[in-house]
Amino acid sequence: MPFLEKRNPYATRASVVRSSIGGAAAGTGLLLFQWFVGRLPGAFMWSIIPPFLIFCAFTAGVFEWQWPPDDPDKEGELSENENEGDIQNEG
Repeated sequence: MPFLEKRNPYATRASVVRSSIGGAAAGTGLLLFQWFVGRLPGAFMWSIIPPFLIFCAFTAGVFEWQWPPDDPDKEGELSENENEGDIQNEG
């Protein structure tokens, strides 16, 4: 499986861009929070902002592009065949 293979059939370029912007906004919020709390010195923060925001935007875009849509059968809801097998095994 190639790294950037599209695995989410509902992903579009617009949704990937929107997700990337959201990821960059979340990264900005995280950096600002750390700065206000006092854990990051100002000079250091200004040097890591661009690469960190690019990383956040890229990661969010890749998740949007590759994360498959929700499949209820794999999230705990059993299909009909699995329910029948459980009933037969019980008695």
